[in-house]
Amino acid sequence: MTTTLLILSILAGIAILLLLILVFKIHAFIAFCFYSSCFGKNTSRLSNRSHDYCAGLVAPIIASLHLNSMQIAAIVIAIASGATTLSHLNDSGFWLICEYLGMDEKQTFRSWTMMTVILSLTGFATISLFIFSYKFY
Repeated sequence: MTTTLLILSILAGIAILLLLILVFKIHAFIAFCFYSSCFGKNTSRLSNRSHDYCAGLVAPIIASLHLNSMQIAAIVIAIASGATTLSHLNDSGFWLICEYLGMDEKQTFRSWTMMTVILSLTGFATISLFIFSYKFY
């Protein structure tokens, strides 16, 4: 089950990434930051480790590009949005919501996990629209 979720999340992430780049002409580096953070979250199951993984991955690139503070903030929000995606059985937040609200695993998966996916995509869409509307790249 976990392997299936991992494969489905990777394929969904690739599809979303390609759709956003092709249709909305999102800057590829922001999309790379978002997707690498999603990948880190889904492989390590920890948001903190995902932040560290992605920050370590993109820090040399950011240093070489000489970005301003608005551009770095956009990258940070893209990384944070990616790290919040797909909270499921191996995530502590999943079990906190499950136990405190008295839901079973199926209900928690349908509500909490879907909410984190929507939250993640909304954050990425917001920063993408911000980049597109202000054209600071």
